[in-house]
Amino acid sequence: MVLLLLASPPHFRSGNIGAICLVLWSFIGCLGFFVNAIVWWDNVENKAPVFCDIWAKLTIGLISGISSACLCINRRLKIISSARRTTVSSRERRWAVWIDIAIAVIPPVLFMALHYTVQGNRYNIFDGYGCQAATYTDWHGVVEVYLPPLLLGSISFVYGGISIYNFSARRRQFQSVLQQSGGGLNTSRFIRLISLSLLEMMLTVPLAIWSIAYIFRYALKPTLSWADTHADFSRVDTFTGEALLASGGDIVSRATLQRWIPVFAAFTYFCFFGAQEEALLSYWKAFNRVKGARFGKKARADA
Repeated sequence: MVLLLLASPPHFRSGNIGAICLVLWSFIGCLGFFVNAIVWWDNVENKAPVFCDIWAKLTIGLISGISSACLCINRRLKIISSARRTTVSSRERRWAVWIDIAIAVIPPVLFMALHYTVQGNRYNIFDGYGCQAATYTDWHGVVEVYLPPLLLGSISFVYGGISIYNFSARRRQFQSVLQQSGGGLNTSRFIRLISLSLLEMMLTVPLAIWSIAYIFRYALKPTLSWADTHADFSRVDTFTGEALLASGGDIVSRATLQRWIPVFAAFTYFCFFGAQEEALLSYWKAFNRVKGARFGKKARADA
């Protein structure tokens, strides 16, 4: 998690909204799942209700957030690779930033809010996994929770394919196009960004397809009224390890895969951008700050 944040300053400085949101969602996911694994290891006690309320909603936005960030990246790369003119006004750049923010932020926030309409109880607690969002899996739940990552990922794949085609068709003039587009892009960073986002989609899209297929085959429930869906809403359902294994393993497999998606996202981000010159400079600056703070305190103590 620390290396993920240390490798991200170049994108913060260049204002790459998609990459910034990908870093933030990956960090939130890694931190949240780590806390859950520690606190609820071998128990299902309702130890932190407020934390679970927050985390249950964040898990709904997590996969959509990563998918939205990748869509933002691929859309921006598609626009840049398709550009017919090499100059962009400052007004156009500001407008592009606001559009990127809307694409990366609005979908996960909207889906977290919509989740309440299909939230059957406060939250669930899985042994070894911690707090989980409670979703009533009728067709509304499928459309509002499980379908959005699939749609976002599919659109992102289309943008990525167009970007790759444009790169292949305009390779000779591509470097000059990237330099004029702003944002500190060059051919190497363009390839790494598009590879990163497509790799993320290769994990989130199959998860969405698997989840939807599983629900339609085994877990699709009849549509109920608002009152019936939210009856006894304040309850917290707990599932011991034995209960999870008795479910047939599908719930455990989905929970495990969901846990590892932000880890995969963070790892792949670091692999693509963690060894860049700017990232190495960030590591060195961080090391010097820590070293200076440590030896500064020691010097004051000796004085």
